Amino acid sequence: MPISRRLLSWLAERLFPLGEPRPLASACLLLALISPLAALSGYACWSRYEQGKAAAVQALQDKTGLSCLVVAERLDKWTLVGRSLARRPAMAKAAAGKDWAGALRLLKSTPEDFPDIESLFLCDPAGTLRENHPPLPGVRGRNFAFRDWYKGVSSDWRTFVSPAYLRADLPQVNVVAVAEPIRQGGRVVGILVLRILLETIGDWAKELRGDTGLSILIVDQKGQVLFHPEVPAQGAIQEWSSAAMVSSLLRGERGWRVREGPGDKTGRLEAYAPVPGYGWGVVVSRPAAEAFRPARDAAAFLALACGLAIALTAGGSWLVLRLVAERAAMTEELQAANKELETFSYSVSHDLRAPLRAIEGFSKILLEDHSERLDGEGKRALAVVRAGVLKMARLIDDLLAFSRLGRQAMSEASVDMTGLAGSVLADLMDGGSGPAVSVEVGPMPRAWGDAALLRQVYANLISNALKFSRKAQAPRVEVGSRQEGGETLYFVRDNGAGFDMRYADKLFGVFQRLHGQDEFEGTGVGLAVAHRIVTRHGGRVRAQGRVGEGAEFGFTLPGEEA
Repeated sequence: MPISRRLLSWLAERLFPLGEPRPLASACLLLALISPLAALSGYACWSRYEQGKAAAVQALQDKTGLSCLVVAERLDKWTLVGRSLARRPAMAKAAAGKDWAGALRLLKSTPEDFPDIESLFLCDPAGTLRENHPPLPGVRGRNFAFRDWYKGVSSDWRTFVSPAYLRADLPQVNVVAVAEPIRQGGRVVGILVLRILLETIGDWAKELRGDTGLSILIVDQKGQVLFHPEVPAQGAIQEWSSAAMVSSLLRGERGWRVREGPGDKTGRLEAYAPVPGYGWGVVVSRPAAEAFRPARDAAAFLALACGLAIALTAGGSWLVLRLVAERAAMTEELQAANKELETFSYSVSHDLRAPLRAIEGFSKILLEDHSERLDGEGKRALAVVRAGVLKMARLIDDLLAFSRLGRQAMSEASVDMTGLAGSVLADLMDGGSGPAVSVEVGPMPRAWGDAALLRQVYANLISNALKFSRKAQAPRVEVGSRQEGGETLYFVRDNGAGFDMRYADKLFGVFQRLHGQDEFEGTGVGLAVAHRIVTRHGGRVRAQGRVGEGAEFGFTLPGEEA
């Protein structure tokens, strides 16, 4: 018996000793069986949730990176416009000749051509404002060397995008400046400054956010807020450089975090990244509950599926153990029945044979020692008694053989069915008397089974064929095989008495006979023996016949070999 079957039987015997469950022991065992599955299911759900979270974080980081690229592209556009205007030869010539009014005339159409640019002005290399457009009073002639835009552009005389600041001219609004040096012959002769309102940057952020429910924060190189949904564009400029995430941005770092807010247990998922080349930074966020909802739903669905699987496994395990227990109980009952059958067989073998031997012995004494006292009728009656004793003895032998079939061990191997049938036929025909029977044994494929038991099958089928065909005008018996439905059917066919197919289902029962004892001798056990042997091999038997035209008995065996 395989280890798994022995283990199931051992468990079943202890959980269901009498076919009835032990609740506590059963619960403990099922818990032990299900615990590993539950642990694996829990790990799978946790892993699926973590994968979903990682996907949500990656998606938000991708959105942040894309937003940074868009902001950088808009800044590149500003700097390209300023560089193109500052490098016009006429602009350089006018600035070099200090013709600031002439230089401004070259720029007046710029705000109309580029709506993002709110205003512009011209300064000399020292930072003094010479002309501005649109013209605003109170600033012409003032020096702005203290501004970040001047410090940035004059440090190496390259294009510089400034942090946000409150402009000096009225109305005072928060702007960002793009400063571009004006050169002639390699010498800086002036500075062109383009100014953009913070509201313009807010418009970019709204375009980036779209209808996805995202929140976007844009900060400059000082950590000042250029855009945030809760911070007005005009008013005091807020500096968030002390915040950990903004501080990381100012160092050029990128990453993500889940930030819990007051009264918000789930918090917000935030991803941040620097704008390449400008020192600005972008933070994109969304509610963590919303971001992780797909991961949570997928994990919940997997948990439900695992729960159902565990429940089905638990129910199936309980049912299997119960069935194993019931089978074990049936096995015990069968073993008890077999013991009773063995006792019965012993009784038949010894207790019933003793009276038969006495009857046979005394009847023989009567015939040998007292026959002169018996008339013809007495001798005939005594012969009938002796014939009955012999028949009873044969019946006992057949019953014993039939009862032993279920307990007889099988020794399976490859069997030469042609040779086996020929050997059985030779034994049956050896020394036989009566009309000659034409017997034909055709070639048959080998089979897998117990040769000794299969010999009994052929012995019963061939002997029946010889017996029931002896009254035919030209007795004929055929032993062979044919393929039917992908399997081999081994058959024994005769042209003898045949039988009525209405009673075919009775042929393979013990003591079932369709012909009288005065027509054909026999005990009615032979076909039952053949049926039991074939069934033990996992095969099937069948019978076909017609009264007065013969019969065919066939059987199949699994695992035949060609």
